[in-house]
Amino acid sequence: MNLRRFAETPVVRRGDHVIQGPDCAMDWQVRVRRGVKPGDLAFTERKLRALRRTLEEPNATDSFRTLIEQY
Repeated sequence: MNLRRFAETPVVRRGDHVIQGPDCAMDWQVRVRRGVKPGDLAFTERKLRALRRTLEEPNATDSFRTLIEQY
């Protein structure tokens, strides 16, 4: 319980954001997993575009960054 309370203090939260911030700002890609050929999947390009759009704008108020910062 004490660790949980400590994690909620401003100093620890700031440290968490400093570490997490650059990761959230990195450019990222949605790709087919290694070992799987894109031709083996149906509608590959359409699925990849839909997934990227979903991650970029998960809902009307959030972005990729706000989504990832929750974890």
